[in-house]
Amino acid sequence: MASVFLGRLPGMAGFEKLVAIKVIHPHLADEDEFVGMFLDEARLSAKIHHQNVAETFEVGEDGGLYYMVGELVRGRNLKELMAAATREAIRLQPRLYLSIIAKLCDALHCAHTLKDYDGTPLCLVHRDVSPSNIMLSFDGDVKLIDFGIASARKRITATRSGVIKGKTGYMAPELLNGEPADSRTDIFSLGVVLYLMATGNHPFPGDNEGAQFYRVLSLSPPSPRSIVAEIPLTIEGIIDKALVKDPQHRYQTAHEMGRDVRKSLDSLGGLMDSADIAGLMSRLFAVDIVEEESRFAQAIASRFHSEDRAPSNIGAAEPGTEVLDRPSPPIREPDRKSKKNRVWGFAVGAAAVCVTLVYWFNQGPIAGGLLTDPERGEARLDAEPPATSQKKEPSFPTQAVEPAIKSVEIALKGLPKMATVELDGKEATLKDGKIAVPADGRQRELNVSAPGYLPYSRKIAPAQNGTLTIRMAKKKSPSKNKGYTKPVKDKSKLDDNLMECPYCKK
Repeated sequence: MASVFLGRLPGMAGFEKLVAIKVIHPHLADEDEFVGMFLDEARLSAKIHHQNVAETFEVGEDGGLYYMVGELVRGRNLKELMAAATREAIRLQPRLYLSIIAKLCDALHCAHTLKDYDGTPLCLVHRDVSPSNIMLSFDGDVKLIDFGIASARKRITATRSGVIKGKTGYMAPELLNGEPADSRTDIFSLGVVLYLMATGNHPFPGDNEGAQFYRVLSLSPPSPRSIVAEIPLTIEGIIDKALVKDPQHRYQTAHEMGRDVRKSLDSLGGLMDSADIAGLMSRLFAVDIVEEESRFAQAIASRFHSEDRAPSNIGAAEPGTEVLDRPSPPIREPDRKSKKNRVWGFAVGAAAVCVTLVYWFNQGPIAGGLLTDPERGEARLDAEPPATSQKKEPSFPTQAVEPAIKSVEIALKGLPKMATVELDGKEATLKDGKIAVPADGRQRELNVSAPGYLPYSRKIAPAQNGTLTIRMAKKKSPSKNKGYTKPVKDKSKLDDNLMECPYCKK
């Protein structure tokens, strides 16, 4: 619902601070619900002061555009870390993922016990704890981000009856049943994240949200040790207790879960410090770090220190990427006479650089994602290996995992007669109703055309062999309902097994 800009806050005596400026999309600025959610996120996250929560500094409005100024986290999210680890054939080790979970437990405990300035408990619940909302900075810090759909007593907006917000595969059963969220709801989500890091599989896989809904409510996930035998019993016990469907028998507080995590860490060498995590990030994202530093330097030199105040985009996005580096709507320079917007308005209007990113400066969609294996109910990460880095290896041990396959076959079901299939603008060869797709993690444009049918188009990035159901709408007869064509909802994403695992969805 927003774009993120790079901004610079100038001050006296050479003081300056780089910040992230989140700006609500103009077409949503008149929607009361989205504006309310945006302001709620700013107001709630600004009250949280914890080293493992991305800090919010200011919120304001300029020329009808609402903006939020917050901490700039230069790094990647956990989703991207897991994909990059697969590219390098690295399995995340217990000490690493337990250290991440321990810090997230601290962050959640701080949020759950937060009080307003008058001492009233806010009863804050994040409600969207998932790998895409867990940032790891290049310096080794762990940050929980995005309180956009958090629940609290003093929210401006309230969830409408019958509406569920969040990612189905990470939502606690009581939330899916329409019951109120509390701190134990976030604990269940954190348990899903821990299961995913420990095993590489999602505990509640499904080809669509309905299947995931059913599994979360009715089925118990496979034992983690049945997937990875080396997982210590203490870790399996933590996962099992966090994923109990009845919240009364789950961990009651994030502090309680964090205490068990730290006990398990004691036998593994203790909590991993930021330097060790930074070493892993340097290895996995060596090329990205160099490119991003260059882009930042270019932004500062060409935009922040020039007289031209209009935002400009840096770099070019690949076709089909969702939000990266595309030009964002310009932000009008605020009235310098206004006391309210004098400081941060300057940061928005005069120092904003259009480097639109995903979730606090992601450079792009991950090269690969976790995809569900329809036959085994497992999930895999896929991606091509990046350029070799000369940086020092991290100190913690690694284990080899099976690298991603180079090409996959996708069976296309429901194709009309005489259909033509194109992949990235080139006609694809159909063999027994199947096409070959490179499994390099890139999003590719699939287009299908057939006489008498409306064109079909969608983006795919498969990691393994699978099936895609094509549903094409027939063209309306010109003699009926002239001038009007009833929109046809694309239902293909609901019944194919190429759907990404819930944590890969936005």
